[in-house]
Amino acid sequence: MNHSTNTPLSSALILVLALPLAGSLAACGGSQSTAEADPHAGHEGHAGHEGHAGHEGHAGHGGHDHSSPEALEPLMRDLYAKMVEIRAALVEDDSESIAAPAHAVAVACDDQNVHEFDPEQFGPRFAEIDVLLHSASAELSTAATAGDLAQSRELYGTLLTHCGDCHAQAPTAQEVDLTALALP
Repeated sequence: MNHSTNTPLSSALILVLALPLAGSLAACGGSQSTAEADPHAGHEGHAGHEGHAGHEGHAGHGGHDHSSPEALEPLMRDLYAKMVEIRAALVEDDSESIAAPAHAVAVACDDQNVHEFDPEQFGPRFAEIDVLLHSASAELSTAATAGDLAQSRELYGTLLTHCGDCHAQAPTAQEVDLTALALP
């Protein structure tokens, strides 16, 4: 989708989500270290790529803060990192390495009832798509645990569809390029 509107916020989101692209290249056989692939790796306040989302994305009452693109950034970076991890495992036909990151995505926002978001920034279907994404990720974890690579690939495709659907309807994320997550 090509949009000619380029705001500082959309440029910032593109940069935030594009930085881990180098990491996806490394996951596919490149030689960059995590620190080279993501200049924010190890910095305080970064969600990281070790499966531990930082607490900076949490609101005061146990929910995740979806009140602004800046507040959602650590969760999106962690989601992107998990998707890169899952993609790399699928490319290698490694179902054992899919289950853990898929499970991490599934439970990352298991407090759906306390989400607050601005539909003008995130689009009217943000909450609906968020639930679908986490549900599909739970199914992916189950399929991967069972060693079903065909089902895992299909469910990964479903996850990518949810990502694309959300980004297409979210004014703050329409220009984010998710093509690096596609399977070859």
